[in-house]
Amino acid sequence: MLVTIGGEPYEVDVATVRGRLDGCTPESVQTHWVEVHGVRFPVKQALEAVLGLPRDRFNSLTAQSVFARLGLPTSRAGDVPTKPKTGGRPPALPPPEAVPIEDAVEAFRVVVTFLRGSPLTGGLADLENRLVGCDRAAAGRSRRRSG
Repeated sequence: MLVTIGGEPYEVDVATVRGRLDGCTPESVQTHWVEVHGVRFPVKQALEAVLGLPRDRFNSLTAQSVFARLGLPTSRAGDVPTKPKTGGRPPALPPPEAVPIEDAVEAFRVVVTFLRGSPLTGGLADLENRLVGCDRAAAGRSRRRSG
């Protein structure tokens, strides 16, 4: 099957996917996965291994789409972790806390700066890669570099 990522064509098939992931240790799955040889891999790790592309060149939904088109089991695009239903109406959410206007303005400034810095998909992929394995303090430092 031919796939295009970042304007570049790549030929990929199930045998290649299985061969390139054979013996690989899967990283921790955060949200989206592909199952190969009965093992679930994060979709970005798997596509990186299969195509040899750095993860910042594509997003997880692109990777998921490639594997789904090949007929491999994947998480669904709309899947998000949820709590089991307990029946009846869901509990009411508490009212949101008031945010000082200065904090809201600063948050908006950070978002605008981020969006002006690079195309959205590339910027999010870069930020996502920088946050992998970060604790709260490291994530805060990464945010300051982004905005």
